[in-house]
Amino acid sequence: METKGWKKGPKSKIKHNPNLVAWDELVDLSQERGKYLAKQLPTILKKANFEIIPIVKDTETFARILHNNYLMRHGKDSDDKSLESDAALRPWMDLTDEFRLSNIHQAENIFRKLADNGWTVQRKKRGGVQHFSGKEISLMAEQEHIRWMKERLDQGWIYAPGPKNTTTRENPLLRNWDKLTPNEQHETREEVASWPELLKCAGLFLVRKEPANDSSGKSK
Repeated sequence: METKGWKKGPKSKIKHNPNLVAWDELVDLSQERGKYLAKQLPTILKKANFEIIPIVKDTETFARILHNNYLMRHGKDSDDKSLESDAALRPWMDLTDEFRLSNIHQAENIFRKLADNGWTVQRKKRGGVQHFSGKEISLMAEQEHIRWMKERLDQGWIYAPGPKNTTTRENPLLRNWDKLTPNEQHETREEVASWPELLKCAGLFLVRKEPANDSSGKSK
């Protein structure tokens, strides 16, 4: 096993460690040390002012919910020829690995995006958010478009006018947010607006973070 230049070997050598082996090859003492450190992580992160954001235990479950929502919104407006040619408009089990992973990455990113914009995700309903404000939807819609566009460009997709083509990896939406038409922006806003309801389908609820208080008790 080798990672970032480190190799298995005695610690007396530079960038060597005897514990760079598979888990089941570690001696019992090293395994116990690893388990102890894992249990301490929440406390360590909290002391370092990091917030632990609860996420769906099975991320793929939420990714499937997102994909089903995508099929409902786009499949109904597509003809039989489009449904056959568009690899993204297939049932979950028929998706290519690329599109399945794209849904999973979107699911993971939604939790980070929500945390960055002032929400936590909880498994118990405590006055959860039922909907976002228009301003919140617009902000996160633009953020989501930027994320999606970067992912597609990194995968070799290019901008081209006309219908999306999954074979040639061409998509007319690969443009900056302010270059999209109002209807194209509205599509992403609708997607973001559906997140609270989709989270409920996964047994999760959105709760706004309480503002931090300073020493005088006033919120910042």
